[in-house]
Amino acid sequence: MSAKPDAVLKICGVDAKEQENSDWLKVRCPFHKDAEGEEHWHGGVHRDNGAFSCFTCGAKTDVYGMIATLRLKPGMDNADAVKAWVDSVHGVRGHKVSVDALDKQHKALLQSKEFQVLLRKKGVCFEDIEKHKLTLQSDQRIGIPVRDSHGNICNVRQYDIKKLYEGQKYTNVKGCGKNRLYLAENVGKSTDIFITEGELKAIVLGHFGFPVCSPTGGAGNWDSGWNSVFNGLDVVIVYDVDNAGRLGASQVARHLSGIAKSIRDVFLKPVAHIDGGDINDFFYDPKSGDQIRTEDDFRRLVIATEEYVPPARPYELKDDGVVHDVSLSGASEASMAGKRVKTRMIVSAKDTHPQIIPKTATVMCEALEKYCVNCHASVTRFPMFTVPDYSPLILEMIGASKDAQHEVLIKGSGIYPACKKATFKIEENYNVEELRAIPEISVGHSTSESVVRQVFAIGHGVKTNALYEVEGVSLPHPKDSHATILAYRTEPTLDDLDNFTLSRDLTIFQPSEWTLPALLVKLDDIYEDLENNVTRIYQRRDLHLFYDLIWHSALYIPFQGQRVKGWADGLVIGDTGEGKSECSSRLIGHYQCGERVDTKRASVAGIVGGLQETAGRWYTVWGTVPLNDRRLVILEECKGIGTEELAKLTDMRSSGMAEITKIERQKTNARTRLCWISNPRSDRNMSEYNYGVEAVLELFGSLEDIRRFDFAIVVAHGDVPIELVNLSSSNRPHCPHSFTTEDCLHLITWIWSRTEDEIVVEPAAEDRILEVARRMGNEYSTTLPLVSASDQRHKVLRLSTALAGRTYSTDEAGNLVVRVCHVDAVSEFLERLYRNPSMGYHAYCQASKVEASLADPMGVAVEVRSVPNARDTIKAILDAEFITWQDIKDFTDWSDEEAKSFIGTLARKGALKRQSRAYRKTPGFITLLKDLDRENLTNITNSEKKRGSHL
Repeated sequence: MSAKPDAVLKICGVDAKEQENSDWLKVRCPFHKDAEGEEHWHGGVHRDNGAFSCFTCGAKTDVYGMIATLRLKPGMDNADAVKAWVDSVHGVRGHKVSVDALDKQHKALLQSKEFQVLLRKKGVCFEDIEKHKLTLQSDQRIGIPVRDSHGNICNVRQYDIKKLYEGQKYTNVKGCGKNRLYLAENVGKSTDIFITEGELKAIVLGHFGFPVCSPTGGAGNWDSGWNSVFNGLDVVIVYDVDNAGRLGASQVARHLSGIAKSIRDVFLKPVAHIDGGDINDFFYDPKSGDQIRTEDDFRRLVIATEEYVPPARPYELKDDGVVHDVSLSGASEASMAGKRVKTRMIVSAKDTHPQIIPKTATVMCEALEKYCVNCHASVTRFPMFTVPDYSPLILEMIGASKDAQHEVLIKGSGIYPACKKATFKIEENYNVEELRAIPEISVGHSTSESVVRQVFAIGHGVKTNALYEVEGVSLPHPKDSHATILAYRTEPTLDDLDNFTLSRDLTIFQPSEWTLPALLVKLDDIYEDLENNVTRIYQRRDLHLFYDLIWHSALYIPFQGQRVKGWADGLVIGDTGEGKSECSSRLIGHYQCGERVDTKRASVAGIVGGLQETAGRWYTVWGTVPLNDRRLVILEECKGIGTEELAKLTDMRSSGMAEITKIERQKTNARTRLCWISNPRSDRNMSEYNYGVEAVLELFGSLEDIRRFDFAIVVAHGDVPIELVNLSSSNRPHCPHSFTTEDCLHLITWIWSRTEDEIVVEPAAEDRILEVARRMGNEYSTTLPLVSASDQRHKVLRLSTALAGRTYSTDEAGNLVVRVCHVDAVSEFLERLYRNPSMGYHAYCQASKVEASLADPMGVAVEVRSVPNARDTIKAILDAEFITWQDIKDFTDWSDEEAKSFIGTLARKGALKRQSRAYRKTPGFITLLKDLDRENLTNITNSEKKRGSHL
């Protein structure tokens, strides 16, 4: 071409991008409509010869054909576009053929009766020879001049009519063999255009008055740059009946589908019995050359041919073009099927191994079968296709075998379903992770529907127990039709605690001044309101405060230069029917946050998490506690879980991390406020225990599990007089409802959203916390470590901070401030709980301290030294976990009465404590036995003692 390709592009207003070390200018492909932006362009124009090629869809033409398709030149209308295109097709800037030589060759054909007869058998008459200036070449080929729109001859197609040259049916003038459209000037002269497979066939059909053209490159070579000039025309394709003709016709139809007004692919059935039957054979007898059909016969065949309908294409989403913002539950409604949805969810479980699914593939096929006429792959050699990220084909390939995936790719690529020849070269893959999702857990929505949905997320690295915003398509699963979300966008997002902004005046929760009396008055106001207007549980204000300290506890607290755990962990134990569960349930409804779990029906895996097998796949499934990270869970009926199972929760309660160590090791946050509610494990009434706190040890069994409680409360029959329980409504005091759900919810959200940098512990409060912790550590025994000297300061800190939050204690900067009055109130509250006769924790500890020392150590020492075989007996008693009078009898050779008397003496002096049918040694007695063991006493037998006594 005479003009440089880059200059042509510039003149026509087409953007092009230079590429380093490449002969190709990067342009946007107009044939498959590249997306905006240079990074999405896949077309190229050769900087030297002007050839255009798309490296994605395979379209090929030249720079003029590409520009004609784009029609980007300002002011260029269709006629000008066609003219510019025809000029380029015919190569006005290419080689020119000698007209003088062609005239001589044309005259030679006019004088050759032999070749005129041969042409006549092909349906070409003398008139056609003259009209189209056919020639007789020196090598006895028929020459067919190809002209441009200016009449210039740019090539001569040379046809071996006598079949003298094997394998070279057609040749071209050297340097002029570019694929062109023969008789292109006919395109656009009328609303109809007929396309034949070769030049002679176009001449024959044109003889009968049909506007016709033909590619010069043969049946399987269609230049996509020609497509645009057929825009709005009624196209009739008249290719041969052989396999190559059928494939070529299908290729043309595919290219022009959506461009031409209509397309008919005429099958020449009357000549189907002829090998390679064509339009020439339709009109003329191939032996005699006589005409056997008319143009009307052909018109009837055309009219009888149905309009072309392209084969089914890969799945395309058919929705209303809107992304519907719905709840996780709403995404599964039938009305959402096949539509784009957006929702927020928590990933509660995930397949331990992601899947790899084909995304982009190249169809590897020669397209030589008869059925290829019905196949997308017959249009472009080795076409590439992409499975859209919203396609249900992705769901069909999940968990499928290689053969099954191949069948899905056949469907997705538009290949003829019965094809056995095509294979696929996978160019790119998707990662797909199978998830189980639950709705977002948010304050203010505690009554939302609890659902679990299956989600397939395209991508990698989705974390369990995390909140995500997903966008995808709601689809029925191909295997079982269950509602499923195929998520093509999965993004971690902030929850309502992260996004919280204080927007209400919460000073209603503040006392008149920050003193202990004023604080207690405010607490009375709050719980008078709640017990009369919310819970209807009367005279249980300590129970209300107990629940509130858990509800209003913070996440982390700065203390003595460290970040200390702030979420509280408390136990409510007591008789049935005392309002434990009812009070907590109604507070959940009022506060609109928190989740209840009936532990009788839940396993440890349901509470903490575990691995779950489904259809041979293992899923990491987190339980209720970690899924409520930073929130609150009430564990009901804890006695339904065995002590061994409860022990499995120990590490999670202290560390705030849930861990699964089976098959794969998984960890997640479980910083969850826990409120345990239970009746005694033995089904006894609390009054049947010497000390009510013993029911705690019976329930949990392990001291380390008990130590992890910040506090505990016992509720028992008789704590509230029966007369008050059965008081009529008219006789109860009426209280206005001031502490509304909206204010209470806002207060809790404010506390839960506080970081340690937004919490201040006043120096005086810190000193008081340490003082209270020392006092309680000295008063209470570690034999049942609800109070433990080593960490009581942290327990008091947690509860004091919770009370500060409950009373909206702030400074000018909006920080949560822990004051001395909060510590004093918590100290009084704990003492009131632990000294309550129903619990008896203080009395229990005092008794334990008494047990640790002997009332009469000297008298006990005398008794022990006097036993027969004293040295061995002392060692045996020390080694024994439990002691019976039979043991003493065996150790000493005493009679039954003597052994029982000795046991009785030790029991009366506090050296032994009864436990079931035996006795256990008290700590004081153990200390005495160790001292006596070091005395190295003698082993005088019972008989020797008796003889000595007798003498």
